[in-house]
Amino acid sequence: MYKNNLIGNNILGSNFSFDLKVIRGAGAYVCGDETSLINSIEGKRGISRIKPPLPINKGLYDKPTVVNNVETLCTCAEIMKYENDIFLEMGTSNSRGTKLVSVSGDIYESGVYEVEFGKNTINDIIKMCGGIIGKEIGMIIPGGIATECLIKEELNTLYTYEDLEKIGSSIGSGGMIIINNEKNIFEILKNVSDFFKNETCGTCFPCREGNKNINIILENTIKNNTISKEKIEIISEIKQAIGLASRCGFGQSSVNLILSILNKKVKNHEYQH
Repeated sequence: MYKNNLIGNNILGSNFSFDLKVIRGAGAYVCGDETSLINSIEGKRGISRIKPPLPINKGLYDKPTVVNNVETLCTCAEIMKYENDIFLEMGTSNSRGTKLVSVSGDIYESGVYEVEFGKNTINDIIKMCGGIIGKEIGMIIPGGIATECLIKEELNTLYTYEDLEKIGSSIGSGGMIIINNEKNIFEILKNVSDFFKNETCGTCFPCREGNKNINIILENTIKNNTISKEKIEIISEIKQAIGLASRCGFGQSSVNLILSILNKKVKNHEYQH
């Protein structure tokens, strides 16, 4: 693109100049937070910043900065490509256009699917991917491990922002994970907890210590193969503390999946797998 003068100085003979620089990240999950990402680009540790100031006022190298996901920019290009508003005609009034859904787990045809909002239920997407591997659905994680799980009774929910919000979950990153009913729930919980315990940047005390303590509870759960209602209540209280005190979305969403699995699959009473 530089060679063909599509990027750089005086693009195609105009007075408009634009440069692109690709910076390779270190793979920290917390850099999904825009201020942590800005710190990382500046060569600093990937931890969140206190807001305000917002990045749009004071961001990368203290300059006004807009942070977008690649999918957002690709969608902008699709919108601008056509003279008529094709994008606005797709989806619903609150969920416009399409979404790239990355489907993995106990599914026959995992991959990335482009789905029009409001045209398919969760169950339709599962069928689109060849159906589940195993006898029966255990649960669905609709948008990555920071989103609340769905159970089989919720599979007829339309894939839109608003419909998933109605049942207490969200589209999140679009990373949908299909899990059959043959998996050990406690092992899944511990695996998710391990991730959030290890990936927290440690800046906010409740996030750092809260996820560590939840991990200890779930480690004991695997050893004993059971969890009590009291332990679930403790995890719920820790989630509330983390959510109120964390300054970025990592902490605020770190216990979403864990608590939703406990509430929906364990049903608030002593449970044995």
